[in-house]
Amino acid sequence: MQVDRLAEFLVRSIAITALLVGCAPKQTIPLDCVPKNVTLFVDKTRLKEIPDELLLRADEPHVLYFKEGGYRPAQVILDTEDTDRGPRLTPADICVEVQFVEVRRKLDLEVEGTE
Repeated sequence: MQVDRLAEFLVRSIAITALLVGCAPKQTIPLDCVPKNVTLFVDKTRLKEIPDELLLRADEPHVLYFKEGGYRPAQVILDTEDTDRGPRLTPADICVEVQFVEVRRKLDLEVEGTE
């Protein structure tokens, strides 16, 4: 009898914990036209590869930062917005075009004249 009560208590505790932790609304954000060779940071956490979409909490803002050597970094801020269906992130899809940065090196030469 005591084992049944303990099992019931554990099941209820796990269910309540799952509800509390898993309650945060999530939103899938497609990453359209994001080059696969860039490095992506989501809220300062580096991702190992660029996914086709991100699953993010919709009730808090997020910062996406794209960078790669030789390219101008790009940053996208996803803001949260209250709607009739609950919180939503905007923009709803991400299209980032990183631009190549042309590096021009200046070379100064001094030539001594011959007399």
